[in-house]
Amino acid sequence: MMQALTTQASAAQTLTLGVIGHVDHGKTALVRALTGIETDRLKEERERGLSIVLGFSYLETPHCIVDLIDVPGHEDFIRAMISGATGLDGVVLLVAANEGVMPQTREHFDIARLLDLRRGVIVVNKVDVISTEALHAVIEDVRAFVRGSFLETAPIIAASALNGQGVDTLRSALTDLATLPVERPAAQGFYLPLDRVFIVHGFGLVATGTLRGGVLGIDERMQIMPGGRSATVRALQSRNQPIDAAHPGQRVPGFLTSTRRIDAELSLLENQTPIQKGIKNGASVRLLLGTTEAIARISLLDQQNMSPGSTAMVQLQCDRDIATHASERFVIRSYSPMTTIGGGRVLDANPVRHRRFDESVVRRLETTAAGDPAEMLQQLLAEARADGIDIAAAAERLALTTDGLRALTGAAEAIEVNERRVVEKASYLELLERIVAEIEQHHRTAPHRRGVAAGRVKTRISPQPHDEVFRRAIGDLVTSARIRNDVDTPPAPEAVD
Repeated sequence: MMQALTTQASAAQTLTLGVIGHVDHGKTALVRALTGIETDRLKEERERGLSIVLGFSYLETPHCIVDLIDVPGHEDFIRAMISGATGLDGVVLLVAANEGVMPQTREHFDIARLLDLRRGVIVVNKVDVISTEALHAVIEDVRAFVRGSFLETAPIIAASALNGQGVDTLRSALTDLATLPVERPAAQGFYLPLDRVFIVHGFGLVATGTLRGGVLGIDERMQIMPGGRSATVRALQSRNQPIDAAHPGQRVPGFLTSTRRIDAELSLLENQTPIQKGIKNGASVRLLLGTTEAIARISLLDQQNMSPGSTAMVQLQCDRDIATHASERFVIRSYSPMTTIGGGRVLDANPVRHRRFDESVVRRLETTAAGDPAEMLQQLLAEARADGIDIAAAAERLALTTDGLRALTGAAEAIEVNERRVVEKASYLELLERIVAEIEQHHRTAPHRRGVAAGRVKTRISPQPHDEVFRRAIGDLVTSARIRNDVDTPPAPEAVD
């Protein structure tokens, strides 16, 4: 399992594209023809003519720099492919003209769709080995293959890495693609899933990955997750050049949660052999998230069986600690045989264990999936009742900054108890009435007593409110003269009447 680095911390636009497709369809040769960079860096790769690990290259355009990640096409290296897909903005889907759409073409494309990629170009390579008529037929097949997907209207470029045909056209298409704005989710901090870690003699530990959020600078402190060990950035490189700071999308060597349980929105692919009859509750799958792989057990929260092509709210219980955050995309593969069968996104990175068929839980997750932060906050508050919620923890669960969460408290009809805690308004008003009712009941049953300890009042309220919420409530009731406090300050054991 790979780790991730995180710390609390806008640059020229960078577009990161994955070059995907079946083995031996010419991805590495095309990248070499396009950029002049050899991405097969291992001796074994060059000897076998087969990419084993991720390869990295880049192309400078007038509008931005396009980073190209050459992912292995062989089925034995799908794990490396998914690792490379972490942080992509789009794809270059490559199909060999003499073979057409093949198994790993389909699996790579399925993974791209599951990761919610939304831009790209298509290349039909090796056009030098077939006739013009055959080429037209292949292009029609490819167009039918991507119909209804994010590549439905993408340009299809006929090319040959061997003689250079179409390479300039592809370069122009990538330049056009780079003119579109790159939209990335706002992140609370720097997040770098690691795809390689190695030691350089005389320098030390080097880690590489695609930066997913925030800005990373030299001498910055960070955490290695999961585990929480601290580290310091001593140097940064991108595209083999030293840099002072790295920005989202660049390849570079607090806000993540270390967890074994996540709530998620899960979608299954259609027509996959391992799941022809769907997935039952409790099924084990391989979870691939960022550059991490774990075995996870699926708890279906609102159904007994999940059908191919369907979407459901689930809880995944992992066999090891993983580092993730709300909104992170993931892929699942069948345990055996290993085939990509679905994917989705994290809705809650640190949930409690849920009872199945709990309508309030399913409703909250559906609201989270719909992406309305104010409604999501409102549901969290309603579930917490008079206990309220910790502002920092709630911001993390909703993938917001603490300032962003505070801005929603008005719309969610919430009351800030103090700078750390917020409570639902309706629950807070109910708490005030319960406190007054308990004190009045005490006076009825013990009229000879002057008052009752505030702590005793708190124990009689079910469910018991958080201490900070209760103290605020006592203070507000005293200020409004609904009750009287016998001491100047309101710690828990004081008497009220």
